[in-house]
Amino acid sequence: MDIKYEIERLINYAINTHLIENSDVMYVRNRYFYLLNIRYNSSDDNLFEAQRTQLANETLEYPDEILDNIVQYCQVNGISKPGYTPDIIKCNLMDIVTPRPSLVRTNFKHKYINFGISSALQYFYQLSVASNYIKLADISKNHTWVISTNYGNMEITINLSKPEKDPKQIAEAKLQIATDYPKCLLCAENEGFAGDYTRPSRFTLRLIPLCLNGETWYFQFSPYLYYPEHSIIFSSVHRDMLVNLSTFTAMFDFVDFIPEYIIGANTDIPIVGGSILSHDHFQAGNYSFPMEKAKIRQTITWPNYPQVSGHILEWPLSVISLTGNRQDLISLSNKILQHWLSYSDETVGILNHTAERHNALNPIVRKLNDDNYRIYLILRNNRKSSKHPDGIFHPHEHLHHIKKENIGLIEAMGLAILPGRLDNELKQAEQILLTNDITQINAIDKKHLLWPHKDWLTYLSKTYGQFSKKTITECLKKEVGNKFVHVLECSGVFKNTPAGLAAFERFITLTSEISPELNTKN
Repeated sequence: MDIKYEIERLINYAINTHLIENSDVMYVRNRYFYLLNIRYNSSDDNLFEAQRTQLANETLEYPDEILDNIVQYCQVNGISKPGYTPDIIKCNLMDIVTPRPSLVRTNFKHKYINFGISSALQYFYQLSVASNYIKLADISKNHTWVISTNYGNMEITINLSKPEKDPKQIAEAKLQIATDYPKCLLCAENEGFAGDYTRPSRFTLRLIPLCLNGETWYFQFSPYLYYPEHSIIFSSVHRDMLVNLSTFTAMFDFVDFIPEYIIGANTDIPIVGGSILSHDHFQAGNYSFPMEKAKIRQTITWPNYPQVSGHILEWPLSVISLTGNRQDLISLSNKILQHWLSYSDETVGILNHTAERHNALNPIVRKLNDDNYRIYLILRNNRKSSKHPDGIFHPHEHLHHIKKENIGLIEAMGLAILPGRLDNELKQAEQILLTNDITQINAIDKKHLLWPHKDWLTYLSKTYGQFSKKTITECLKKEVGNKFVHVLECSGVFKNTPAGLAAFERFITLTSEISPELNTKN
């Protein structure tokens, strides 16, 4: 491998993606030579000129091929130190050509003041992609498809973009000295943090400060986009997730600042919350989710809020949609939240607390125009039982072979994020189903990769009878999508049954001192 050529390729990529300018080339090259312990030769000047000419027409969408080559060079030549993982090497290489945080913030502010928020976001997004913080090459490996259901379209993703740790990294991680810096993956101290065997490198992370509800928050794009412009907004203070009146105010402040984005929050309790409950944060993006296209099941009016239009959605989870002005929506949403936190209905299995609190909700806000907004309130409950030890309103055990993890904000809105293991498991499922031989399915034992899917494969074999290579992939996609719908139905607190819908109406009635009118839409 010609390491000097790979360095020139990386410099060329950085120029083409506007990370650096031609006047930065010598500085950047010197930094790379020092980092990789490379010496100049007397003939290098002519070599560099020839290489730059050779690379004049090379335009790469991603730098991953170059970074992989340089990592290989480091491994072969012993250029490493404890904790110097491939991820850290790559991020270190890209950090050298990524503008410093102060310059990024200055450029963002300049774009915002002179050209508007959309221009500023476009600049920041393109920078995050060019610096390889947003890992588009990895994201492109994900499998995605859409299925039609009784609730409308659902979007399915098998997430292959997060790389798995190899056994060596796992072993070496045990030798790392525990540290509480940064306190979690969402703390502002991650900006420029090197990372180690236990935490990803954040050399190229750049943050944009925001003022929401009079407090400092930070905006960043997610390195593994689950949807277009998937972004994280987190508090400057390391504090637990909490959904309250301040939460609603901060969310409305955000959509006033970025009107084209939708913003939502995970709940603030385990099982029905997100993966990080220890740091107050939101998720946002420039995207319309399946839940937003759901049909209306019932119309709700509150006499105390005559300008608010309310609806119960035709959705597997229990969702209240409110449309109106900012002040009314914040006030009414907080009233509904307070009623929900103290609400119990044992007839449908809802207890607001036992030894701990169980009720919570996902709020989602979108600005429609001027002083016209829409907020979605998804009612959640995390109570467990002996029958459902992982959660009563959580994917039940017979669905764990497809999805066992928490149903967080994104999935509650109809975008499934399924585990990467399914990629290989579904391929093997195709092979065994294509034999059209039920005895092979019956022979699957506990040591077999497909053991968790055995009952499902038996069902598929009996339901479809014969499979062909032309149809089996689409059949499995459809059936995986159906499983996701069942997962969401498990997570709904008011089931789509006569008893569940009646209980939902009873709860709505309690949210106003004067009972609202409920009109079933035919």
